[in-house]
Amino acid sequence: MKRSRDLPLGKEPSARLVPWIIALMIYLGCLLMGATFYTIGQAHHWESQLGASVTIEVPLSKSLSSATAQERVFSIVNQMKGVKSVQVVSQDEIQTLLKSWIPENSDVTSLPLPLIVDVALEPHAKIDLAHLENLLKTISLEVHLVDHRPWIQEVQNVIWIVISLSSIILGFLLICITFTTIFATRTSLLIHRQIIEVLHLIGATPTYISRQFDTHALKDGLIAGFSGVLLAIMTLGALYLLLQGIDLEISASPSFIYNTILSFLLAPFLIAILMMITARRTVYKTLAFGAY
Repeated sequence: MKRSRDLPLGKEPSARLVPWIIALMIYLGCLLMGATFYTIGQAHHWESQLGASVTIEVPLSKSLSSATAQERVFSIVNQMKGVKSVQVVSQDEIQTLLKSWIPENSDVTSLPLPLIVDVALEPHAKIDLAHLENLLKTISLEVHLVDHRPWIQEVQNVIWIVISLSSIILGFLLICITFTTIFATRTSLLIHRQIIEVLHLIGATPTYISRQFDTHALKDGLIAGFSGVLLAIMTLGALYLLLQGIDLEISASPSFIYNTILSFLLAPFLIAILMMITARRTVYKTLAFGAY
């Protein structure tokens, strides 16, 4: 008695749609994971860029040159405890930033550009920014101090929201895959009811019958998994080329690439194992109720 010929699983019309339905769910799940990893990577990048830092903007005038303003800012800031580094933003960088906010035909070099100083603080440094701003006001009353640290909490909130929503949607997709497998297995049990009854009469055990459903579910899971992952890779590749075609720069962090590749490689095997276990429990549960 050959196991592969006992139950012709997968030949019924309804069963042929199951791998494609699950492949669609895996495809959506892979896209969701890719978008999640990218968002988290960008959020961590913004967090590292902002970090514990403040920015000082000093408007320049005829009576206050860039060299004088820089010297006085450095003198005041370096006296504060908790300062890690002080760096002046070059005029070229400021002009590059302004070009994205003003019309293309405008002459950026003719604009009065301020002196911008980035001040990196030590982790958990406690600095009285109000006092620091009052000291900087002695240089010019129009000095503006920007504290980036409150943005860190906003970035962390974004990461938490993205992870929570992604987990809920992924959990919903896994539940759908589980119920689809249960429905397909029960349908196959009903379709092949007579064959299963004959197998029982000639001494086939529930384990023997269950293994045939296990193998079939495992095969469908691998086919659906690799199909969904392949479609997701093609979609992400096409999206990347599309964004490159419109001159929109997309930076992928190493963590995004690593997590995406790892999740795409593991997804087909994890889904196949989930389907195999679900099919086995469904068969055992159905046979335990004495349906055959």
